[in-house]
Amino acid sequence: MDRLHMESAMKQVIHRHVTPPALRDLMESYVAYKMTESTVFGELTLLHYSMFGGTSEERYAGAAAIEFLVLALDIFDDLQDQDNDRVPWMKHNHAQSMNAAIGFLALSTKVIIDSKFDEARKSIAVELLHHRLNQSVGGQYIDVDNAITEEDECFAMMRAKSGALVACACQLGSVLATGEMNDQVGAYGELFGMSAQLRNDMEGILRWDTRNDLIHRKRTLPVLYLLDDSAPELQVLRDYYAGQATVDQLYANKHVIMDQIERGGCIPYTQVHIQFLQQECHTYIEGLSIDLHWKQELESFI
Repeated sequence: MDRLHMESAMKQVIHRHVTPPALRDLMESYVAYKMTESTVFGELTLLHYSMFGGTSEERYAGAAAIEFLVLALDIFDDLQDQDNDRVPWMKHNHAQSMNAAIGFLALSTKVIIDSKFDEARKSIAVELLHHRLNQSVGGQYIDVDNAITEEDECFAMMRAKSGALVACACQLGSVLATGEMNDQVGAYGELFGMSAQLRNDMEGILRWDTRNDLIHRKRTLPVLYLLDDSAPELQVLRDYYAGQATVDQLYANKHVIMDQIERGGCIPYTQVHIQFLQQECHTYIEGLSIDLHWKQELESFI
């Protein structure tokens, strides 16, 4: 039901503010596709709105805002990486897909401005969206630059790129409910986003389709571990990252590399970091002044 309300709120804003019919139809089709995938960001906004005492139906404006923002960044990310041909925006003219993404960015704040929340809350919410967007763009720049060599650099990038967006979703709900910024919510939101990113990064070295991180020479936390591993079986991987081996050579050694990944310490190393982040999340959540059933519902997202 929440998903239907989110989709309806997003399409209403598109219909109200996007003038060219073709662009409006394109954007609405992207929203419809997005609603078939994860809506965890909007769900976190709705959860935090209710957790902190919000009761208005206007809460769907907050969920629509964060879903617009995330959809825009997803489109930009896919256009930059060119590694995800299953999504509709990669099947359309890329310039027009980019126009749709720019439109979604504008609508992420417009939906808040158009809402019936009081002006003070709307002002804080819009400032929050701008602040967290700037953080995420900075993290994305570092990720695309792909020059990370140290663990600390990787964690800083993840906190900015993924952590900022999850924190934004959580804080947006609490801001619209209370009219105040909650730094504690922002702190565990960042940790939640980082742990989710690490799970994606583990998947990124285990899959061997167009989204495999090794093929694209991406430098994620598990990849940094592999590159530091002196096992002879991984020499071709080190050479590939150094530009001294071809992608065909990498594929030729796929089974050897996968065997080393599965038998070595790469996956346990990443899982331990995920557990540390999740435990820190639990500590923050335990410190919240909310009823136990809200804490349990929040824990289910972690």
